[in-house]
Amino acid sequence: MQMPSIRLPSLSAGNLFEDFPTRRVGLYALYTIVLFLIFLVINFPYRVLVTRILNNIDPEIAQVDIHDARLSPWRGLDLRGVTVRRADWSRLPIVEIPRGYLWPGLGGLMSGNLSKADFRGDLYGGGVKARWVGGEDVQRTILQVEDVQLARYPLLGEFFAEGQIFGLLSGFVEVEGRGDDLSAGRANGEIYLDRAGSEGLVYGGLKLLDLSFEETKVLFAVQNGRIEIEEIASSGPDVTITGNGQISLRQPLENSVLDLKLQIDAAADARDEVKGLITLLRAQAPAKRGGSESSINVAGTLRAPRLR
Repeated sequence: MQMPSIRLPSLSAGNLFEDFPTRRVGLYALYTIVLFLIFLVINFPYRVLVTRILNNIDPEIAQVDIHDARLSPWRGLDLRGVTVRRADWSRLPIVEIPRGYLWPGLGGLMSGNLSKADFRGDLYGGGVKARWVGGEDVQRTILQVEDVQLARYPLLGEFFAEGQIFGLLSGFVEVEGRGDDLSAGRANGEIYLDRAGSEGLVYGGLKLLDLSFEETKVLFAVQNGRIEIEEIASSGPDVTITGNGQISLRQPLENSVLDLKLQIDAAADARDEVKGLITLLRAQAPAKRGGSESSINVAGTLRAPRLR
């Protein structure tokens, strides 16, 4: 059986080195360009780029700082030590994110007009995602959190001398703003708490009763300087709380005015101290014009709430 023949091209040293000077210049140029690109990627001032993005945030809303930024090829900008602050609110940051990833809309950014950005990161044992889309007239932000551990959130300790609040926080808020006028914006969102409660809380020198709730849901909307609480629903082994109302926002935040109506009902097998507390709250509330005996109206401010 005759094997098929294969004709190989003839090679000679002359053919290999005939255009060697030209090829050498081309290869050297390519090598230089590759080195330059690698150098640019490694040493690019990503922190400056992120700072340019953050300049789009109104300082009256929040101040955002980062410790370091570098490039992650598949995830965008790798950010370390992200903090969000409000100087007029607390000495502690509102949010601390040890590590997150930012993916800006590079087309708009390079033209000097950032039009969108996506972010995701770690947040107190859970996660946070955000998307911002902006235009000349309308800006939209969607913020989503999942399984954030309240016991790890240090700002809650500002309100209490001792003890802690625990549970898992999830939910979202969608914000729409028009131009530079914050009062013209609006927002809506949902908050969910899983296995939440308190332990050993001390407020104003008074030790508060420990409570736990299996599920909690809050639906709200924000417009014209008010938080409209459309629904509050919380259930636990001792007590069930439902209600609605509104909070008129003021500066500073603790001066915001409360107008809430809550329905509080003790479970049949609730602890005696819980039943006693509910009875005391009802007794302290002024006589109501209509409504059930188990409803309680909360007024005053965030700093000093009172029953009415």
